[in-house]
Amino acid sequence: ANCGNLTGFKVSGTVSVRNPHGFLPGVDYSKKDMYGLFFLVYLTISLVWIRCSHRWMGRLFMVQRSMLWVCLTAASESAAMWLFYVLWNSSNAVHQVLFFAGSLFSLWKVLLLFREALLASEVFRDDAGSAPSACNAPEHLAVVAY
Repeated sequence: ANCGNLTGFKVSGTVSVRNPHGFLPGVDYSKKDMYGLFFLVYLTISLVWIRCSHRWMGRLFMVQRSMLWVCLTAASESAAMWLFYVLWNSSNAVHQVLFFAGSLFSLWKVLLLFREALLASEVFRDDAGSAPSACNAPEHLAVVAY
């Protein structure tokens, strides 16, 4: 429309775009469902692991006990990120605390995995309990790198 010759006219406001599926950008929409599915998978694995290892708790190696903590940390990460995306999609509010919590759980999960890999490298010790020989060094690196 032509409003004629207007000078000093100013328009202000905000624009909010909502997709048919909600406020999430299209790139992030599938992450919401993915984190929800990962949460259920990690929680199920944790419950199965608790059920299976409860009977043998006194005989488990540290690596086997650590696997539960890795699964629970991964479930916490997935739950925090799922909630982050659900709230963002429904209210267009980005909750940075949830994103920060999900990021910290992710970092903690990686640290636990490296710790577990280093504990698992004890498997490469020989029967006498001595330190591994130089020929086992590539295997140690492979365990830690994996």
